[in-house]
Amino acid sequence: MTKVSVIIPCHNAEKYLSTCLNSVLNQTLDDIEVLAIDDHSTDNTLKILYSFQKEYSTKLRVFSLQEFRGVSAARNLGLKYAQGEFIGFVDADDLVTLNMFRDFYTVARMFKVPIVVGSNTRINESQFLNQETFMSQEVYHEGLIDYINFPLSFFDTSPACWNKIFNHDFILKTRFLEGKIFEDVGFVYPLLLKASTVYQFYRDDYFYRFTPGSIMTKLKEPNHKVLDMLDICLDMEKQAQIFQFDQSKCTLLKDCIYSYLLNSLSIINSWNISFIKKILLIQKLILVYEYYFPKLRQFESFYARFANDDLRKEFEKYFSLPIFSDGQIQKFCQDVAILIKSLENSSHS
Repeated sequence: MTKVSVIIPCHNAEKYLSTCLNSVLNQTLDDIEVLAIDDHSTDNTLKILYSFQKEYSTKLRVFSLQEFRGVSAARNLGLKYAQGEFIGFVDADDLVTLNMFRDFYTVARMFKVPIVVGSNTRINESQFLNQETFMSQEVYHEGLIDYINFPLSFFDTSPACWNKIFNHDFILKTRFLEGKIFEDVGFVYPLLLKASTVYQFYRDDYFYRFTPGSIMTKLKEPNHKVLDMLDICLDMEKQAQIFQFDQSKCTLLKDCIYSYLLNSLSIINSWNISFIKKILLIQKLILVYEYYFPKLRQFESFYARFANDDLRKEFEKYFSLPIFSDGQIQKFCQDVAILIKSLENSSHS
């Protein structure tokens, strides 16, 4: 059986793709497969993938989507065909150290954990281009982490799927929510709590490339995709029911959900729009959020209360407004989406 399957969604990634593929296909792990999914690119991405496939025919499998589906759909397709004992993810504009998957796989088997968590560092769009050999730094800390007894570690762990490996059987029925941003959040956090105990490497094995077109850059201006966070949080709540979480796990996941919803309000608060429109959006969104999560401000774990204290104070005056019906809440959702769309369009014109 293949030890690790690495899934790489690719969309118009010609500038960075060769660097990414070289870092993954030349891993020191002796039994690895790479599934690269071209998400209907309009540049030379697919051509580059096919050229690498000729050289690495026993390692690289290439899939091509006939219409643009988004990163979640591409990852889900990879999950459908992956054959590895463990699953890893790499984005096409990033790169990894050459012994990352060997070391992750080794400790996963040694300590019998379903997830290994690594660290990452941010690089700019021109760093490490065409660099084929990049070894891991010396490990400066590592070990088992029990999230239930040490919740601070849970909240400190990145929601990214790409600096981790997951046991294939452990995530067998878990998929990314398609058509949404923040998709990693909904996939990773419920799985971390399901695992309870994971192995953590505190070293930078994954290099995340920050580009001008990244979603976090786009969210600095009005963007309707910020509304995806509610769908992601509702999906996390559904995962908790599927995984039959006990009270302690539900508490940590709810605190995580509340934190991300407050952060979405903070994103909107940072937009360069009129004060009146900003307040209108925040007020209506809080009504919607409190409808689905009535205890939105009531963090139960100490770290979550401490970390979100400033955010709670920032929006305190908008909470505890009147209770509305299902129909009114749906109307609020539509109003918010329409308003953000109009703001988004005006900012691009």
